Amino acid sequence: MQKKYTTYFFVGLMWFSVNTFAAENPLYSTWKSLISFSKLSPEIVKKNCPHFNENVQSWITNYPSEVKAFLNLSAIKKLNPSLVDLGLKKEGEEAPKTFGNPFLKWVNGSGISTAELKSVAPHFPNPKITTDIATSEKQYEAVLADWMVIYAKEYETLINHPKLVKNNKYYTSYLKINSPVADSSWKVLAPSKVQPTKEQFDSGNEALDAKRFEQYTRAWYFRYNKVEYFRIYDPKNAENYLKELERENNGEK
Repeated sequence: MQKKYTTYFFVGLMWFSVNTFAAENPLYSTWKSLISFSKLSPEIVKKNCPHFNENVQSWITNYPSEVKAFLNLSAIKKLNPSLVDLGLKKEGEEAPKTFGNPFLKWVNGSGISTAELKSVAPHFPNPKITTDIATSEKQYEAVLADWMVIYAKEYETLINHPKLVKNNKYYTSYLKINSPVADSSWKVLAPSKVQPTKEQFDSGNEALDAKRFEQYTRAWYFRYNKVEYFRIYDPKNAENYLKELERENNGEK
């Protein structure tokens, strides 16, 4: 019965595509036809998929959560549309991998509002999602780790927020995060050998990126250019350091 119903749906879908949306691009026509056939109101579509537009492939890539929300609408699930026809997978292939991060999923699934999140954790990073999902996830994990160290207090406050706690079955009492304060986080950061540049820090949160650049730069000088580190960050001890360095170079103890 389900197969027969799906066949009926796509007969109707083809009719809509040919007669109503012939002037539009094929993939967009398919999605618009599905929306029309399901009798979803523009308000419902806008609520669940605020970024849906004619460039459907870009929307699919950049807003996978909206695609998932659309497919989970009862009106759409009843029609059981083909993911191949919707451009979500190729014949014989699984649906394309969507961006996912366990911590971000926990935060988004908690029901915490944008305003609440901004109040509790104003420096919380936003994911920068590209077509290379694996790289996007890896980069976000690194940014998230920086935020947890540099803004440890925000991290602590967020994970103890009532809405997040509600979805944490392992929560028994207030979770305390023991981490350096923001101004000392450079001590535990691990910069690469290449001196940091501002362009390397692009998390979608400018305030967080500015702090990350500041802390990574200081960590870089401390690890790879100690003389300049003392000149820039600790000038009162620079002379003592230079004397100590000279003694070491001369083999003195």
